[in-house]
Amino acid sequence: MQILDYEVGIRNINYTVKTEDGIIFSHKLPKDTSSIQVRKCLKVIANKVDERNKS
Repeated sequence: MQILDYEVGIRNINYTVKTEDGIIFSHKLPKDTSSIQVRKCLKVIANKVDERNKS
């Protein structure tokens, strides 16, 4: 997983992420989310995106 870009909004940060399989997706998280939690959350979502596209 690789974070390609992010956009800071008023309450949220919108992350653009590339999965291990090369699929790109976006996801918003609240600004007060710690960087460790952001990484964990985006990793879980990236794994689910990759699994969905394999079947």
